[in-house]
Amino acid sequence: MLENVSMVWLEAIRQNDDGIDTELENLSWAVHSYTFDNFALLQDGTLLAAGENLGKDSVTTVVDGDLNQAGSHRASFGFVPVRAVVYSTEYNREILAEFTWGMSREDVRSLCTYAGLQFFLGGEDDGINIEDSRYRCYFDETGGLSALTIQTG
Repeated sequence: MLENVSMVWLEAIRQNDDGIDTELENLSWAVHSYTFDNFALLQDGTLLAAGENLGKDSVTTVVDGDLNQAGSHRASFGFVPVRAVVYSTEYNREILAEFTWGMSREDVRSLCTYAGLQFFLGGEDDGINIEDSRYRCYFDETGGLSALTIQTG
C-alpha cells in the first residue's frame, strides 16, 4: 500500500491541455507505451508505476480468448519508480537518424528501448510502429531495415 499519494491513474500519462497548471504541465507523453499500467504521483513528486514493461518480473501469456499469440514480457507486480519526459519531435528525429539501412529488427527495437521511444512490434513479417504509429519501419526478406515512413512529426 502506498502512502502520501497525490493522485493515481490508469493506462497512460498524457497532458491534453497546455493551459492546465500542474506539476506535469510540460508532460505530453511517457517514454514508452504504458498499456494497462497503474500510476501514482506521490506528494513529494515521485512518480511510480506498476504493470507491463516495468520492473524485473516476467509474465507469460497463452493463446486464449482474444489473444492470438503466446509470449512473455517484463512486468512489475509492485510499484517501481519511473521517469517521464517531454514529448519532442526533434528528439525523435535525432534517434531515427541513427537508424541505418539493413539494421535488424532487434537492433531497431534496442535503439528505441534505449532512447525511450514507445514502439509496437507486430508479427515476424510486420514492421515496427514507433510513437503511436507516427513512424513505421519496414524490413526486407533478410530482416534488414529497408524503409522508414513518417506519418506525422
